[in-house]
Order: sequence, then structure tokens, then C-alpha cells
Amino acid sequence: MCRWWFLVTLGLAACSGETLEKLRQVQPTGSAFQQALSRHYLDFADQEAARFDWWSSQHFAAKGLAAAYGDDVQPEKMEYWNLEIPDAREREALAQARAWLMAHRAKANAAPEDVARAQVYFDCWIEEATEMGASKARAHCREELETLLLKLGPVTHTAEGAKVGDPLEAADVTLTYLVFFDWGSTELNREAMEVLDIILTDLHNVDDYEIVLNGHTDSSGTQAANLELSLKRAKRVERELHTQGVPPELISTYAFGETDPKEAAPDGTRRRANRRVEVVIN
Repeated sequence: MCRWWFLVTLGLAACSGETLEKLRQVQPTGSAFQQALSRHYLDFADQEAARFDWWSSQHFAAKGLAAAYGDDVQPEKMEYWNLEIPDAREREALAQARAWLMAHRAKANAAPEDVARAQVYFDCWIEEATEMGASKARAHCREELETLLLKLGPVTHTAEGAKVGDPLEAADVTLTYLVFFDWGSTELNREAMEVLDIILTDLHNVDDYEIVLNGHTDSSGTQAANLELSLKRAKRVERELHTQGVPPELISTYAFGETDPKEAAPDGTRRRANRRVEVVIN
């Protein structure tokens, strides 16, 4: 039995070491954010290897390697881990921290180093939370993450003055999100689905809410066609929220066509910022 355990451990160590070595040798490509992610995942994987946590070292070295190759490496999802967090407030804090992190990732090129560090500290918090009881490492990762998120500043869907970990209440805040669409499309792309994931996460912390969906288009196309397109976009978001369990009676949809652009542009101009559905939660 001991020999079997030793061989498995040795195998995990070998796999971890091989991936770590590849990550050390690779020349990162991609955006500044992806390159920063690669460096910080390398540091984290090295730390886990030093603690003889071969599985975690392998896992995060693989994430660093994917980031180095220019892949879109996402922060961990809570539901994929067996978290030992009996405190409901810490669970809420972890969920809201991920929502803040995803919002900042959408503009990561403005502060690639800080957003990359925040993502790795978030993953560290989750990884440390799989162990029973509080630990200095777990507290350190959480504190560093929260410090970075506050440094990065507020995001549009959080209350002014709110701190990471504060539960959101409908009486305190109106939540506003933007779901962007490809030109001429009513389909939800990957970025749009990530925003909807943030919305659904935040709704867990809000009671007695109503949702207003305002559909918009840019000015390319006729006014009549754009009015119809903006309604279809709002209805598409509405259907997705229904699918994810939001009661239909809590949602109202409106269409504005090209009449209320987010960014001014000459008539007939394709402008991504104007192809949107505004999601307002009151």
C-alpha cells in the first residue's frame, strides 16, 4: 500500500515538474495580460511544488502554460471545487470577488499586471479553501486579492462605497450591466455570456428585485430594422435569464433601436459600444 502511494506521488511529481519546466522555458505570447498571467501562475505553481502539493502545482502550471500560448485562461469556478467554507459570508465574499474580477478582466489591458495578480490570488484563495480550517496562506490570498480589487476601483454593477464581501441589497444599489452584441446579431457570444454569469451571481445576493432590459443598436441599417433588432436583442437576454431561473414576471423589455447611442457616431456607422442591451436591476 505504501509503495503504491509512493509511486502515485512520484508520478504526480514528475508530471508537475515537466509542466513547470515547460512553463519556465516558454516564451509567452498574446496580450500583456496573458503574459502577466503566465508569470504569476508560474510563481504560484512553484510555491505549490515547494509544499509537495503536486496536483495543484500541475494544475496551475498548466494554466500558466495555456496563458503563455495566448489562450483565454479563466479564473476558477467555485462549483468545480470541494470548498471547506462553512461561513456563508466568506462564500458570498468569494462569489462577489469573482464577479468583480470578471468585470475587471473585460478591460484587463488597462492594468494587466494588477488584474493578472488578482486572478491568481483568487485561484489561490479557492485552492486554499479546499483544506479544513483557516490558514495563513488562505487569509493572505484573500487579503491580497481584496487589496488589488479595491486598487483597481469600482465596477459599474457594485454600490458606491461597497467593499468586497458586502452582500448587495436592492435598497442600497441599482445594478447596471452592458451586454454587447456582434454586428447584426442577436446571439450571445462568449463575452456576453460571461456578463450574464456575473449578473446571475450578483442576483444571489439581492432580494426583491426587478429587471429592466433596454435593447439598442448602432446606426448602420434603417431605423425600422434597428428598432426590431434592438427588441430581439432584449428578448434574447430575457430568454437566457428565464433559462437560468429568473421568473419572467420580474423582467421588462424595451427597444430603442438606434435612438439612444452610448457613443455618438455618424449615421450608418458600425459602433460596438452601441450594439448592446442594458440590464438594470432595481
